[in-house]
This record gives sequence, structure tokens and C-alpha cells, in this order.
Amino acid sequence: MKSKAVYKCPNCGALAVKRVFVGVWRCRKCGFEFTGGAWEPETSIATHAESALQQ
Repeated sequence: MKSKAVYKCPNCGALAVKRVFVGVWRCRKCGFEFTGGAWEPETSIATHAESALQQ
């Protein structure tokens, strides 16, 4: 299940990000909390939008 997997923290880079609530993610190492997708911390639409903004 994607929501139960462990992801890389965008703040510290550790593989310690877990879902707290639907759309809310927290790093167990540094405590960084952020919003993202319901099932994954970063959605494909967000990735495309971010790359378009950088161009």
C-alpha cells in the first residue's frame, strides 16, 4: 500500500516520512510536517507543476 510505505524527507533526506492523516506527512527523524497527496507525499501533478515553474 502506498500510504503505508516510507518515503524520503524533503527537508533532511532521511527515509523516514510516514502519513499522519490523509494528505499530511511527517518525518520521524527531523519532525518536518508537510502536506501532500492522499496516498503519496508528492503527486505527479505537483511534480509537473514544480518543473514548469522552474523553467
